[in-house]
Amino acid sequence: MLADLIYKMKYSEALKHEREANIIYVTDLVQCSWKRVWEMEYPVFDRVRALKPSLIFGDIIHRGVQKYLEEAKGDSEIEEVQFEVPHTLTINVERKVYFVTGRIDGMIKLRNGRIIGLEIKSGLDDKNIPKEHHLMQCRLYNWLFNLKETILLYITPYRLTDFTVITKYTDEEVAKLISEEKAPRWDWECRYCDFNFICPKRRG
Repeated sequence: MLADLIYKMKYSEALKHEREANIIYVTDLVQCSWKRVWEMEYPVFDRVRALKPSLIFGDIIHRGVQKYLEEAKGDSEIEEVQFEVPHTLTINVERKVYFVTGRIDGMIKLRNGRIIGLEIKSGLDDKNIPKEHHLMQCRLYNWLFNLKETILLYITPYRLTDFTVITKYTDEEVAKLISEEKAPRWDWECRYCDFNFICPKRRG
């Protein structure tokens, strides 16, 4: 009963997710550029993917961290926390206007006035962290939200650890990420891609 309820909630959320040609998500820029093409061509795949237990597991971890941070406000230097904060910037690329949009996991305001971004990652192991595509995501959030730093928090069964990312992309670098074709962007992507059986760019 409860599992079915969770699946229905996630599917309902996925139905609200509609892709548009001139809207670029931060996550698009850290993965294979053809994945966005397939998501627009076959939106049903994106909706079914929302039901993957591994993704739901990550969502539950996120909600748990949010609760911990809310409870920590009174006994720490944290003054205020916002979660799932959206923002969009406009950028011109090769005479086309794109809207780069993202939803950062958290924005933390400290009592001294500092604003820190938060990106939460969960997994079953802690090998090779921080991962480059996660660092890219944090740099993009620093650009998108004009942040000086974002904390990249990893939660695994073996350890909890975080990394502070203080670098950010420039407008020119973001434009290059949008215009260039990287398919795949990472050597391991094709093995885990939902579209690998139809993609002509598949490797391995």
